[in-house]
Amino acid sequence: MSDVTVQFTGNLGKDPERRAAGSYGDVIESSVAVSKGRDATDWYKLTVWAARNPTLAAEFEKVPKGRRVDVVGRLTMDEWTDRDGNTRTTPVVAAYHVRAWPPRDGEENVRTAPRKAASQPKDAVPYSDDDDIPFHPEPL
Repeated sequence: MSDVTVQFTGNLGKDPERRAAGSYGDVIESSVAVSKGRDATDWYKLTVWAARNPTLAAEFEKVPKGRRVDVVGRLTMDEWTDRDGNTRTTPVVAAYHVRAWPPRDGEENVRTAPRKAASQPKDAVPYSDDDDIPFHPEPL
């Protein structure tokens, strides 16, 4: 299968969460909702690999649920079986560029602490609570 690069704007569906991914290092995961009009929304699982882009991973962890983001990444489809034995697919974007939009009135700028998965490795990079802009403001 060939690589498919996608670019879209959507809203984070949940706070990003860091988890260990074995020999691949840590991965930060979230979901993104992309509106297709009044009655339709596409959901994508969004992953950022910390070993490949530690700066992006650290900044992405700070972006709160609901924040509008621009995403560029490689699209793949995860296949899985649900409880009823049906085969399902989930679109997954391995992001190599994420830019958070500025907060709207009354919206928090960044999360105060990243959400961590239940089993955090001891050698994980500590969280730094600085007030920098969440992402580099360059255009896509």
